Amino acid sequence: MFKKFVIALFLLGILFPVGAEEEPSDFTPFRLITLTIEPNKNKLDVIKGSFFKLVLIERNSDFKVTQKENNEDYYIKIANDYVDKKDYKKAIEILDKAIVLYPKNSQLYALRASYYAELKQYEKAVEDHTKAINLNPQNDYRIRASNYAIRAFLYSSLKQYEEAVEDYTKAINLNPQEERFYIYRGDVYYAELKQYEKAVEDYTKAINLNPQNDYIYIMRGHSYIELKQYERAVEDYTKGINLNPQNHGGSYTMRGNAYHRLKQYDKAILDYSKCISLNPKEVECYYWRGETYHILKQYDKAILDYSKCISLNPKEAACYYLRGDAYDRLKQYDKAILDYSKCISLNPKQVACYIIRAYIYNQINDYHKAKIDLIKASELLKKDGDMENYNRVQELLKITEEKLEMKFID
Repeated sequence: MFKKFVIALFLLGILFPVGAEEEPSDFTPFRLITLTIEPNKNKLDVIKGSFFKLVLIERNSDFKVTQKENNEDYYIKIANDYVDKKDYKKAIEILDKAIVLYPKNSQLYALRASYYAELKQYEKAVEDHTKAINLNPQNDYRIRASNYAIRAFLYSSLKQYEEAVEDYTKAINLNPQEERFYIYRGDVYYAELKQYEKAVEDYTKAINLNPQNDYIYIMRGHSYIELKQYERAVEDYTKGINLNPQNHGGSYTMRGNAYHRLKQYDKAILDYSKCISLNPKEVECYYWRGETYHILKQYDKAILDYSKCISLNPKEAACYYLRGDAYDRLKQYDKAILDYSKCISLNPKQVACYIIRAYIYNQINDYHKAKIDLIKASELLKKDGDMENYNRVQELLKITEEKLEMKFID
């Protein structure tokens, strides 16, 4: 994760200047020795940095230390050595010491922020990154924009999405030609704030800056799906897929869903099948293709897809429910009952399964079991306050009880 974060820093163009303080002119070679901090160590002593000890190195020592090595870069190198070992806490300790000595170095705060982020201590990461921003208000506009974008990412990690949008907006105002900032803000609008129209606006601006980025088309397509603009969604998914056809198995599924909603079922099936060819273990592809076959009344094919879905994810209650319905329509009642029973075992509050299983029991004249299922469905509906459906089930229950009584008389 750290490597990804560091790569992100470089991609964003972070070039923090090292505002080093001048070393004393009478510098003598010293080696820094880190002492263990005891649990009862006075907090003020720690802040003052009194847990450091400088030991004079003998002139004939093989260990060479130069003035350059005892500045900020020295601490950064040591911290990075700990990061290579994934010891972020120790790396933070090293930067704590460096910041005491060089409190105006923005790079130290920015690095410590990244280490806090690795430890998921996002509040501290935001605090440090804010210090890094404030220490260099005169930075190049691209650097300041990237700094805001990184802090926006940290705000998103804290689920403070409005603050994230505000920082991305600052980044955009500083550098409006940077497509990534529009993408990042668009992602927050889409995934977190559910403001799909604003997401479309941001993705559109990003596309205008870089029309060859397949990701942006796919994300704008997702936004159009949410806005029920399915034709536009199809267009965007097609553009994204054409730019990178081997990297969009899921995008075939989403375009298939758009075709599905447009009732272009043959095209939907082709896309779901393409998704399966790229990702044979993708449950969603089988689920949606099965549902499309279901609509087309090709129940045998639907059952095959639902069965594959179940084999890949045995706890997917929806697939048992739908396969049960397909078996029911083929009048394979025993299999349908087994599937509805499995659905109920996975989700005991699934009212529809009780009602439909009761219907099948009525079909095969097993009125006693039908009555039990309808009573259970009534209890769940009454508990949920769904009185309209509760009254309907009560009518079915009354009919079932009458049939049961007649059967008993016979």
